[in-house]
Amino acid sequence: MFSCPRDLETSMRVATPEPAKMTRFSTVMLTACVALALTVACVSAHAHNPDRYNVPVDPACVNMTNPPKLISFHIHVLFIKENQGMVDAALKVQQEFVEAFNVPIGPQKNCSFEAGDPQPEQKTICAYPTIWIPDGPFPTPQYSFFIPANFYEVTVKWIMQHRRGLDILVHANSGCELQDHLDWSLWGGKPWELNPTAFHCDSPGCRLPGNTTN
Repeated sequence: MFSCPRDLETSMRVATPEPAKMTRFSTVMLTACVALALTVACVSAHAHNPDRYNVPVDPACVNMTNPPKLISFHIHVLFIKENQGMVDAALKVQQEFVEAFNVPIGPQKNCSFEAGDPQPEQKTICAYPTIWIPDGPFPTPQYSFFIPANFYEVTVKWIMQHRRGLDILVHANSGCELQDHLDWSLWGGKPWELNPTAFHCDSPGCRLPGNTTN
């Protein structure tokens, strides 16, 4: 198994007395070690810095021996409001999606519960209102659909093939909001950096107050 030397500088001096004679293997080894160190640092900062969150990380949310149940899913379509081409594409995708899956949409027909609720009682796809400003974890306007688990495969396949060049976030709803959005998510197009301080729940099955029924 390949491993990085504890002292790269010493190792390189032993293997290559003169910098000009550094072997290709040593160069590759050095590059690999630096890349590995940077990767570990970034992952550690992302996964183990509680100061980035407003809620404590529940150990049950990171227990991969017995991982939380993925109760439902969201599909988010992100766009830039100042780009009329993106707005037109986003509205077109929204209309095509509701027609493809027969989703009611409108003020009296949208999802009747908060976006952070896994809502196990909801058995059909529903739409959330379009958010025209950066809000919650999202740095740009977006809209989303609530996807019951049994509709996951068909809707995700559809959105990835019909996104019209827009950026798509698909994430689980387990109650572990941090992991759902940051670790267990799927992007189509360009990933956007989300604001992790916007989340309010991080425990399996977490329900927001007032959202215990459909």
